[in-house]
Amino acid sequence: MSDGEQQVADEVDEEEVPTDEDGNQLAPDGATVEEVEADREERLDPDNRPDGAEIDNTDRTFNEETGMFEDSEGADDAEPVYRTATEEE
Repeated sequence: MSDGEQQVADEVDEEEVPTDEDGNQLAPDGATVEEVEADREERLDPDNRPDGAEIDNTDRTFNEETGMFEDSEGADDAEPVYRTATEEE
């Protein structure tokens, strides 16, 4: 790693993660992780989709390694392109 790259890495490590008074991590807009997760659940709930929504992938399985839905054409033969979060640890 070059000196410049190390300096950038050190600066990133030194950045503080914003938290509320209880120590809970905040999103960039100031929302707590719990608020963000609750909002996400509400938005993804199939009952909250508008009538005639053209895209509904709730019943499909996404393969994180290939970046494709498992029922997509060519998914069976697709090579892994991405590493999953568990592989990066």
